[in-house]
Amino acid sequence: MAQNDGQGMKIYFSHPELTYTSTTDDNGVGSRMYHQQNVYRWVKNGHGSAMTVGQVGFHADGDDENFFETIYDGASGDLSFMAGVVMATSLAKDSYGWIQILGVNTQVSCYASGGTAIAVGDSLIGADGHAYAIHGAASGTAPLHVRRLTALETLASSVTVATAKTCLVECF
Repeated sequence: MAQNDGQGMKIYFSHPELTYTSTTDDNGVGSRMYHQQNVYRWVKNGHGSAMTVGQVGFHADGDDENFFETIYDGASGDLSFMAGVVMATSLAKDSYGWIQILGVNTQVSCYASGGTAIAVGDSLIGADGHAYAIHGAASGTAPLHVRRLTALETLASSVTVATAKTCLVECF
């Protein structure tokens, strides 16, 4: 049985290990877990295939009451609904696992799409049909979405593959 803090916030989880995955909902889908300066959410992978550590997941617009429970890759209509960063080495399709929704993450999958370099402080957004982040807005300009990543490392425009970089995750 789960314990809470008296205000309805769950504080005990059956499996709090960040890389833990399961084919059953062991931790209460949609539940948030606070650990040090970071926040995580237990979700189901509704994407068509496995997602891996550092990949960026998105909530789907049509999920309504189950909005915070399932993640997908970034379909064009859902790019403003960034969910967070996958923590599991491999989160299989239809399995459950943790995503990071707030804090610093050193393994965010980033890509210099279209030759656009990423600078420290740039706001990153999802890429249509992909589970990585791309340049959204330059540092000092308004971010494109409320749920976003902020680059804490640079990524050269010459990088042609998704690369793990340190970002501030702001998908709370």
